[in-house]
Amino acid sequence: MEVAEAIKSRSEDTNHQVGAVVVNSDEENLIVSTGYNGMARNIPHISDVLDSRKEKLDWICHAEENALHNAARCGISTKGCSLYVTKFPCFRCMLAMIQAGIKRVYTTDTEYWENDPVDIGAKRKKWLLRNGYLYVEAPNHDDFKLESIIGGKAA
Repeated sequence: MEVAEAIKSRSEDTNHQVGAVVVNSDEENLIVSTGYNGMARNIPHISDVLDSRKEKLDWICHAEENALHNAARCGISTKGCSLYVTKFPCFRCMLAMIQAGIKRVYTTDTEYWENDPVDIGAKRKKWLLRNGYLYVEAPNHDDFKLESIIGGKAA
């Protein structure tokens, strides 16, 4: 998590900096990729985009997406890996993680992303987590405190 916290400082988004780190199996725990929320590679900083919430959501690549894309760009498999992220993932990022073979996500965030445009209220996220074999470890989040986890799924 300390690496994810450091990575997020690279983000140009002054309202919500997010960092993500992908590590291989728990036995080795080696960093295989990192990402932060920001513009796509080679796209210049556009102040108007970052200043408008709606435009920003359309243009910014999320930290989790960037970490997964960076691994793919280098030919690194994320199958069976864990992803550490500083903010609870949005619905689209959870789909991407499941598709990329991520088995575990760890965050110290305390709540779901309230303004997730795909999943306001987190109803879809909760269903996806119950059925998508994505283990969430979020010790500060009421739905995922360790005592409420049964078989890797929220009780």
